[in-house]
Amino acid sequence: MSTLKILRNRIQSVKSTRKITSAMKLVACSYFKKAEHLLIKARPYARGVADSLDAVLKLQESKEVDVSLLTGGKGPVCLLILIAGNRGLCGGFNMNVGRHANKRIRELLDQNKTLKILGLGTKCLLGLHRDYMPLVEETMDLNEINGVEKIGMLCSKIAGRIQAKEIDECAVLYSSFRSVMSSSIETHSLIPFKKDITLNSKKFAPTLGEKPSPLLFGVEPDMKAVLDSLTFENLKAQLYFALKESLASEHSARMMAMENATKNAKEMLEKLEITYHRTRQYSITKELIEIVAGAEAI
Repeated sequence: MSTLKILRNRIQSVKSTRKITSAMKLVACSYFKKAEHLLIKARPYARGVADSLDAVLKLQESKEVDVSLLTGGKGPVCLLILIAGNRGLCGGFNMNVGRHANKRIRELLDQNKTLKILGLGTKCLLGLHRDYMPLVEETMDLNEINGVEKIGMLCSKIAGRIQAKEIDECAVLYSSFRSVMSSSIETHSLIPFKKDITLNSKKFAPTLGEKPSPLLFGVEPDMKAVLDSLTFENLKAQLYFALKESLASEHSARMMAMENATKNAKEMLEKLEITYHRTRQYSITKELIEIVAGAEAI
């Protein structure tokens, strides 16, 4: 009877777990739909700013203008921004960011770079090697930079450090959203500007027939003022898009993790119920045999 009681308790526990994971899957699905909607809305913003910057740079005069947010510094100091999640229960999402960060940090150190790390997301340091922990300057909760205005404040700090020559380069390592089933870790250069971040994602890759708009405008009041403004807007747009991609990847990973957990709980429940019924049948059969044997002995 003690075995049956243990099995009943385990069955009840697995049923409760299945209810929780099923509910969490529905919640993650709701958050994912919102995150995907924000990501799709962020795409034309990021690409539009990058296309505008490209268009202005094609002007002949732009070759003579030196803009720090466009070219970066000449020194070895690099700021690496790691973007992960605020919470767990999303499979290997946060650990993957840490593992790829370790690889990228080794590459930068081998290039004799002086590295500084800024973490966005309370779980961004989960997979980071302990030898690289002293390189971490700060970690921020994603709620602290939720929205374009707060991201603009963070970008202002980065721009100030570039202009003060505290850092010379800035790159972001994040999870690029591909589909509900998959995502990939990408490293993208923010400063110096090399390419539009939307090109990292196959989901938002330009179609064959899509061409950049022709340059149909002049530049006023002067090239440096326009480039100063555009490069800052581009930095903000690129970082904003990376955050939205990471958020969509996190919620899709959590949704898949909860779906797998619910499926595993269901399979475990089936096995436990079979074991319970077999054990119960065995105990009943044993009791009947004992009763029959006792009656025959009388």
